[in-house]
Amino acid sequence: MNIDMTIDFDALLLAAKAKHRLYVDKIDEYRSLYKVDAENCKLIGYPPDIQAKINEAREQWEQWVKVNIHDRGLDLWNDMLGVPCAITAVLAGKKI
Repeated sequence: MNIDMTIDFDALLLAAKAKHRLYVDKIDEYRSLYKVDAENCKLIGYPPDIQAKINEAREQWEQWVKVNIHDRGLDLWNDMLGVPCAITAVLAGKKI
């Protein structure tokens, strides 16, 4: 795979951060709807309709990364909170 080195990598990283922020904001809308059975110390989870919305948001984020990062032969690195922090490419050899 040829990697286009004319890409504005800084702009692409900023776009990834912005897209990720939209994803996180969407997920945060539903955080308060997570159900916990405190009496039995048991996690119940999200109602099915909310889980479907969360899954859709995650799929949209993953599709964006696929098209804009992976399909270009690049990798997106995230910090410990999952926020994009770097873009890398293997210029010679192969990814392991």
